[in-house]
Amino acid sequence: MGQSTKEVDDFELRTGITREDIRRLGQVYLFSGLVPNDLRKLLATSSIRRYPDRTTLFMEGDTADRFFVVMDGWVKLFRLTENGQEVVISVLSPGESFAEAAIFDSNIFPVSAAAITDVRLLVINAEGLMRQLSENMNFT
Repeated sequence: MGQSTKEVDDFELRTGITREDIRRLGQVYLFSGLVPNDLRKLLATSSIRRYPDRTTLFMEGDTADRFFVVMDGWVKLFRLTENGQEVVISVLSPGESFAEAAIFDSNIFPVSAAAITDVRLLVINAEGLMRQLSENMNFT
């Protein structure tokens, strides 16, 4: 049985994740194969956030308590050398996820991340995601 329009609207108000976002997220590798209702359950503690250009999202060595999906804009992953020079590891565009390995592995971000344009990101709280996974192992 599907979710009612009110449940979907309440989800959108609480998280900022729109119906169009759910459709787009269904095409992201991490979430491919999940139907919209299951994706909403999985992302119940997640939210859409906007960050202006040049915002630092996290620094190498910070606790990895969340990961991200780029919805709009561009993000760079980078490291700082001993003399403070920035070395760009990767540039991410809409539909790409990042930092998910850190929440399952070391719980420490191995690189830093910053917005290189104004960005709109899906921020997925690691603890909330793990709780949703354990509570909903058999998505319907």
